[in-house]
Amino acid sequence: MSFRSILLSAFAVAAVSGVVTPAAAEDFTLIVPVRLAALPPEIDGFRIQCGASELPVRVGATGTTVGGGISPVLPLSGGGFTGDVTIRFNASPTGDPARAATYSCWLRLNGILAGTRTEWYGTDGNNPASPMRSMTGEPPVDVPVAAGATIVHGVKGPLR
Repeated sequence: MSFRSILLSAFAVAAVSGVVTPAAAEDFTLIVPVRLAALPPEIDGFRIQCGASELPVRVGATGTTVGGGISPVLPLSGGGFTGDVTIRFNASPTGDPARAATYSCWLRLNGILAGTRTEWYGTDGNNPASPMRSMTGEPPVDVPVAAGATIVHGVKGPLR
């Protein structure tokens, strides 16, 4: 499996929080613009996972998670995808949406590795350019990239 050119995922996120009631809309709506290009045929889909937490984002920060959500697996067309992915979610039963201060979103790639369906994820949540590694298979396999190519698989920032 090899990449013919640069794989890009560009993230920008907007968030909206609201009041929780049984019939209310979701507490958070994040719109993530994504651009993926030149993926090998073994990778046939992707998903975006997002979360909100109480602590300001900084390297090494771990905070109380307020809530999170993940998109369904979205198909690739011709080895790529360009468009917005909307992630909506409510606070967890113990989370307070009013206390959410930060968001994080990350890319997961889906495909077939040695005959087994797998998912690749970033190996370091504080480094959005860390290698992407398979979640199944022994040993785990990194997504290979062409020389000079970059995978940006995550983004973090303030909600307000």
